[in-house]
Amino acid sequence: MDDINDLNDEKDSINTKRAIKQGVRIMKEYLVAKNLETDFENLPPVELDILLEHFYIDVRTKKGLLYKASAFTLIKFALNKHLMKEKNLDLQNDSTFAKSNRIYLSVCTKLKKEGLAMKVHKEPITDGDMRRLYTCGVFDPSTPTGLLQKVWFEVMFYLCRRGRQNLREMNFESLKVVVDDDGFEYITMAKDELTKNHRKADDPASTARMYALIGKFSTIFFKLKYYTLILTLTCTFRLL
Repeated sequence: MDDINDLNDEKDSINTKRAIKQGVRIMKEYLVAKNLETDFENLPPVELDILLEHFYIDVRTKKGLLYKASAFTLIKFALNKHLMKEKNLDLQNDSTFAKSNRIYLSVCTKLKKEGLAMKVHKEPITDGDMRRLYTCGVFDPSTPTGLLQKVWFEVMFYLCRRGRQNLREMNFESLKVVVDDDGFEYITMAKDELTKNHRKADDPASTARMYALIGKFSTIFFKLKYYTLILTLTCTFRLL
């Protein structure tokens, strides 16, 4: 059983564990404000369902405002993960919590009506910005700084190392050269790595690829391939 718990803990990212801790803290602060016992984990499921009904309706930020829909959803996610681990209770699928789930969905609808469900996405790099990056000299591979910046950017951009996770540990053994069905070579990751949004093995069809030429821009493909060939097997220099 301990081994199973250890595996469950390892599959959760640091951000997930932080979110769980914050969600539990919000619930406990709510209970303190209501002069209730804070060990909500020990409540019978029926009483916990009633508590969650009130919690979903009443919970507010420290400023007394409604949470945004994304934060509200994260709080429920955190409580569910916490209770699954501590008491094997599934807030989402257990019929015992049907009433609180209906309240939760009603609050989500209310947040959407009040404009609190808007998602703000970062804008992608435009073609114009890409042209400026490749023509202004910051990616000049004939200079040490330019080469470093080019390698860093293209590994991040084309191999999708979101949030620079695992980037420090990458070396030349992290990459491999593969040939696609049309006979074109590309660089991809030699093994799956855990990131915030990827906690299990990647689907081969979704694997990121770096070709030698993407659009009008020449990537570091040939340099990486060349360096990989000339480095000795004992060399463990980091890629960045």
